[in-house]
Amino acid sequence: KGLLAASALHPGDWILRINDREENVTQMPAQDAAQLILDEPRRVSIVTMKPPDLKDVDTRTTAQKWLRHAKRAGIAIGGGTMVGVGLIFIPTLPPPFGEVLIAGGVSVLGTEFEGPK
Repeated sequence: KGLLAASALHPGDWILRINDREENVTQMPAQDAAQLILDEPRRVSIVTMKPPDLKDVDTRTTAQKWLRHAKRAGIAIGGGTMVGVGLIFIPTLPPPFGEVLIAGGVSVLGTEFEGPK
C-alpha cells in the first residue's frame, strides 16, 4: 500500500515539484518529501517525469558509429568469403577442407551477427 498507493507515481519517477515549491525537491531526501506530503492539509500537487531509458540513448560519436559499421562489413566480407570458398572446395577437394572452411566462416559471421549463432 504505502503513502502514494492510489497515485499514478511509479518507482523510479523523478519528482520535479511538490505543491509549486520553489526549492529543489529533487535533492530532498525521501523522508522529507513524505513528511511534506503528510503535513499538507489540502490536496497535494506533484509534478514528475519518467526518466529516460538509457538503453535507448545512443552516445556514440559519428566516428565510433562509422568504425562499428566498417567492422561489421569486414566481418561480413571475411566470413562470407570463407563460406563461399568452402562451398567451392566441397566438390573439388577431399572432404574435410570445404566443410571446415564453411564451419569457420559461419563462426566468424557468428561473432558479429545473430543469424549464424
